[in-house]
Amino acid sequence: MNIAELSAATDEVSDYQTIDKQTAFIALDHLCAYRVSGDDAKSFLQGQLSNDLEKTTPAAATLNAYCTPKGRMLAIFYLVQWQQDYIMILSADTAAAVVQRLTMYVMRAKVVFEQVDDAQLFGIADPHGALINQVCAGRAPERPYQSVSDEHTLCMRAPAETARYIILSRQTLDLNQLPHDVVCRQAYWLYLDIINGIPSLCEALKEAFVPQMANMELIDGVSFKKGCYPGQEVVARLHYLGNSNRRMFQFSCACPPTIAAGDDIHDATTQRVVGKVVSAVKQPHTSLGLAIIHIASVKTDHLTLHDTALSILTLPYAVPLEEAAEKKL
Repeated sequence: MNIAELSAATDEVSDYQTIDKQTAFIALDHLCAYRVSGDDAKSFLQGQLSNDLEKTTPAAATLNAYCTPKGRMLAIFYLVQWQQDYIMILSADTAAAVVQRLTMYVMRAKVVFEQVDDAQLFGIADPHGALINQVCAGRAPERPYQSVSDEHTLCMRAPAETARYIILSRQTLDLNQLPHDVVCRQAYWLYLDIINGIPSLCEALKEAFVPQMANMELIDGVSFKKGCYPGQEVVARLHYLGNSNRRMFQFSCACPPTIAAGDDIHDATTQRVVGKVVSAVKQPHTSLGLAIIHIASVKTDHLTLHDTALSILTLPYAVPLEEAAEKKL
């Protein structure tokens, strides 16, 4: 079995907690990769994204938001340098529109966007290190956002308590010859995002939130020291002059029939919509997800999703619960 066959060959795994200590290949069908090349690629991206391009090097990836002039996020993605080019790893359902919008602002700059079609994109979860060291020729990244690469393979360690990696490989890998315990669908990657508080942004949530609402500055996805980019004034004003009245939280609930990004969360007492689901996965007896919710409603503990009681769980990082006069953000 090779990487191209990974999606078709994935096992059905219903309880992801049971494989947290296992080595897994993970299909990443919900993601895609775009290459950004050209003499002006760095300066162009520096003027468009929420993070500082000086931090994006061949040894270090960054998490970024791409925003409208009003500070509303159009995309959340990883950016990593591979040889002379930058690689964007972003949600497949928003990628084409995001790249088209970025291309509109290239003007006379020497920048080219193209989808990566000469390398396979997949994920690895490897708490023991044997698999990733083989894939990366013994040079596995040791900390979140660290990346290593050669002409054949790019490997970035994604943020998580469990060691997990995003791989782009030009090599033909035989999975059967590599040490692993299980092969998983993309839902396992989403599960790891959820338990580690890493947001994603699909088509249903475009332009719904500013970065702070998705905790982006808490996971090193925003720089407040770089120059201007679309929405920078709104994002900086919220950072320096107040707090967001909405934040992203992890939740669990008994399994409704379906949960999708963009589903409404209600206050059971007032029946008001007080939040939106960001992402969710089903477990055998419960659903787990991330949602952006009004802080005041989280404190009441009367939340429902599809008429099912919702419980707020603890993220691996501290979420500010101070409320401020949020001026129509």
